[in-house]
Amino acid sequence: MKKSILFVISLFAASNLIAQVYFTEAMKYSQTFPTGTARSASMGGAFGALGGDMYSIHVNPAGLGVYRKSEIVFTPSYNMKNTTASYLNEKKDEFNNKFNLNNFGYVATINYPKRNSGFVSASFGISYTQLKNFSNNILIGGINSNSSLAHGWGYD
Repeated sequence: MKKSILFVISLFAASNLIAQVYFTEAMKYSQTFPTGTARSASMGGAFGALGGDMYSIHVNPAGLGVYRKSEIVFTPSYNMKNTTASYLNEKKDEFNNKFNLNNFGYVATINYPKRNSGFVSASFGISYTQLKNFSNNILIGGINSNSSLAHGWGYD
């Protein structure tokens, strides 16, 4: 009985130790950056809580209640990335210039002009927001005169 309890405890302890290896990868892929609309990106995503912005559909859908007119929004962006890699003291540079569409959406608002209080308007919206961009090119190259892939398999 004692051996089985000790075995179960050691399994849980070992699984926790193995999980810590992937912490940096989990953080890299789980963080999102407020790209949304230009208005919300300039305020660090604060308009998501206030409403009246297309980005608020993703953060706080109740923010649609602030709209009093229909709206179409799109937010283009231009990304420039430069990567440098070296292999056997030979450097390679790669440039990646790309246009993206960070946000696109439409909000339809129905107003009831004869009402001054209560149910005054209704808003419905659909939106696309890019949360993160993993587009990147890496170029690695060089001449290796000392060994080859076949050398590792025993073929010289």
